[in-house]
Amino acid sequence: MRRISKLTKDVSQEILCLTRMGDCLNRHYAYENRPKRKAPTVSTNTYTRDGLTLDEILPDRRKDLQDQAADRLLAMEVLSCLTETERQMVHLKADELTSRELAEIFSTTVRSIDGRFHRMRVRLMGMDF
Repeated sequence: MRRISKLTKDVSQEILCLTRMGDCLNRHYAYENRPKRKAPTVSTNTYTRDGLTLDEILPDRRKDLQDQAADRLLAMEVLSCLTETERQMVHLKADELTSRELAEIFSTTVRSIDGRFHRMRVRLMGMDF
């Protein structure tokens, strides 16, 4: 009886080990065969039909950073023309809150919130930035 118990224990451990090894191999094969992202590549030795160089193909990141910095300064200048409450409203609207949610926060009506945004737009469009 004891020998059968030991044999059953050994077989169950072997089955457990084989199952775990099979699971590990399945995960490995699934990982290796998953769809992979491929980045577009450009050879530095070849030119396009129009004769473009690598500098002309790749975007100029410094120009993009300069544009972003200019947009940020303009946004800061525009926000400085608003009152504190209007700045809070603009920030909350940028965080994708609806007019109804803004009305609840500022304890007013939806039409009042929409009217405030309309007056802000009219006032800021009249300014020269």
